[in-house]
Amino acid sequence: MTDEPLDRTKVSFAEAEGQPRYPAILKWGELDQRIRSGLWNAFYRTTAKLISEAGYGGYELDEPALSWFLSEHIDYRYRFADEFQYQFDNDGEFYERWKSLFSKGSYIDIFGTLTFLLRSDYCPEGFPENVAYAIDRPFSPYRLIIQSSTFVPVADEQQAQSLKANVAEIFNSRFFGAKTHLQAAFDALNRGDYRGVVRESIHAVESAARDVTGDPNAVLSRALNKLDRDHFHPALRGAFEKLYAYSSDEKGIRHALVFEENDNVGLPEALFFVSACASFIAYIKLKLPV
Repeated sequence: MTDEPLDRTKVSFAEAEGQPRYPAILKWGELDQRIRSGLWNAFYRTTAKLISEAGYGGYELDEPALSWFLSEHIDYRYRFADEFQYQFDNDGEFYERWKSLFSKGSYIDIFGTLTFLLRSDYCPEGFPENVAYAIDRPFSPYRLIIQSSTFVPVADEQQAQSLKANVAEIFNSRFFGAKTHLQAAFDALNRGDYRGVVRESIHAVESAARDVTGDPNAVLSRALNKLDRDHFHPALRGAFEKLYAYSSDEKGIRHALVFEENDNVGLPEALFFVSACASFIAYIKLKLPV
């Protein structure tokens, strides 16, 4: 390829700066404001029904909240029972500590506390569903398995770091088209547009293959044919041809007119495709430095 200057008018700012914008779902170990707000709202909606006015003019915890929070105080925080407060001058006094947890706490402390509360015998009805709803979002890196009261990362740390390493390799190349399509795939992942993730990921591979073959009109199969004659094992080409065939055959996933009819592409498929395609492009870049 010729060493042409980058035309910033044709690429995203992140691409121009050599930095991809990673979707929130890959930010393992982080919670953005949307997740914190959602979890707080789930907690608030549940507990607001469990605090009542006391006879002395203040407020107090009703059951099961009294036993629920007393258990958390003693069995999770390991604090002394006589320090537990269940009566308040106003409900804001009760919420002050809890709101601080959700707004400032680490993801370990937040999910650790929620896991204890969800697994408690005193957990109020409806709370697990409220929490699951709050984090079942395209931008959330975690999900809640209600049946076992267990939080799980959508992409584990190793998977996320591997994908980021491959993308960093690609953004350090001159595969301008591939970078644009990968960023579009990440943006689609952030929106929950999983079909779009698959489409843009395959387009990124096509673009990189065309760049290294010098054939701007080659479809992926033709480009891969050219590549593997001198540089790639035929089996490797065959694997990506099968992925390409899947992306074309699943009710025409790459064709806009019928794209929305596809019901078989979800988050697992989207993560697999963007990871596999980024890995392959990074491999091309290392094999054929560009």
